[in-house]
Amino acid sequence: MPVRTKPLIVDKATGEPKHPFPIHLKENSLPWLVVITTEVGRRGKRFHSLREAKTFAKQVEKEHGGEVSVTVVSRSVGYGPPHSLVSDEVLHEQNARGRYWCPYCRQFRVFAHSRVWGIDRCEVCGTFIDDFHVTKNNPRLWGH
Repeated sequence: MPVRTKPLIVDKATGEPKHPFPIHLKENSLPWLVVITTEVGRRGKRFHSLREAKTFAKQVEKEHGGEVSVTVVSRSVGYGPPHSLVSDEVLHEQNARGRYWCPYCRQFRVFAHSRVWGIDRCEVCGTFIDDFHVTKNNPRLWGH
């Protein structure tokens, strides 16, 4: 389950996101997921570290080129947009276009309506649009 939303701050030496305090996960839970999307469908593989996930994602992209879309998804923490790259104006502009910041994919995404769940969800990671971290990071969803 998502724990909190923080701006994405990355340790330059390791490439891992910095956390102000330790995150407690279930023993069997792996915090990173690589989602591979093709014309046929979507598959995922779980990893212990962001470094492992990124290495695998790069390998898949190298092998398959433009045939697949590869996304590294956080399964344990919702990240806010990096303030150095995404201003409030950009957030408002993207939200007006129907694209919302997905705190788990860490990118702007279209949230499509799911007939199964009856609510809008991220097309890649499946996060609901009414998730606390999605709402917190998208001004249009909380009325500003």
